[in-house]
Amino acid sequence: MRAQGTVDRFLNTQSIGRQSRYTYAGILRAFDAFVLERASAAGGLTIGVLRAWLQQEIQRSPLKSVVHRTCVIARYLDWRTATGGRAHLLAELRAQYGRLLNRSFWRCWRTTMRAPCNGCGHCRIGAVFLAQ
Repeated sequence: MRAQGTVDRFLNTQSIGRQSRYTYAGILRAFDAFVLERASAAGGLTIGVLRAWLQQEIQRSPLKSVVHRTCVIARYLDWRTATGGRAHLLAELRAQYGRLLNRSFWRCWRTTMRAPCNGCGHCRIGAVFLAQ
């Protein structure tokens, strides 16, 4: 199935305006392309691919924008799972560690020079997939 068709079907289920739809489509298509380009034949989205995407995004955008894009992607991946896809990495990490994308973790990550400090609970959770 074409990624564009999947993205469009997802966006049709969302109550968002035209501008948000355009923005979300760009985010999701770029993420799908990034994953397809870097994913191994065995598996799609891996911790390594997610880590590479996060590191690329944080270099080009403010943290708030990266967090927003990650939340959009998480909703998209949740939708794909609910419509018959296999469980995705973010859902597995969320099940294992609880809510990953909380502001406290991201704030701590930003203030420790974009590397988990492992000194607080938030960074210990994030260190699993963000550490190099």
